[in-house]
Amino acid sequence: MAIDTYGPTIQLPVSRQLLSAGEFGIPVRAAVIDLDSRLQNQEADQVITTGSVDSTGFQMATLHGILLHNGKVCICGIGINVTTTVVIGTTGNIADTLMITLPSALAPNQAWFGSIGNGVNSGEASIASNGQVILRSWTPSQNISSGTTLRISSMYSTTE
Repeated sequence: MAIDTYGPTIQLPVSRQLLSAGEFGIPVRAAVIDLDSRLQNQEADQVITTGSVDSTGFQMATLHGILLHNGKVCICGIGINVTTTVVIGTTGNIADTLMITLPSALAPNQAWFGSIGNGVNSGEASIASNGQVILRSWTPSQNISSGTTLRISSMYSTTE
């Protein structure tokens, strides 16, 4: 794998490479060398694909949680089927809506906020420190129809 270098190289301990590389001005691609090699060699600490709890109106479609660095970092891909249409008003700001709860091993150490989408529309979701995945906003006036699959991809710390 070729890596671009943009200045002096700083060797970080493996446990800090993913979380701290940006603090030292290291290109993000350089910080993920260890991650790339571990995934290619199937050396993840743990892969979790089951154990979520559905909430009313939603059902887990796919879950692929990869824990790295002794469970301190989670890379998570989530697909959630909508089973009851979610009505979205003209502002797109909706009441926080619980969709699923992740297994505790995949919960972040503090609330994480990021994007969620279905390939056409998008919004904001959060993953709370208790593993609850919450829909917070959506494209204004675009209802989320039953049968739609919502997707989230994220990477976050699971420990302090």
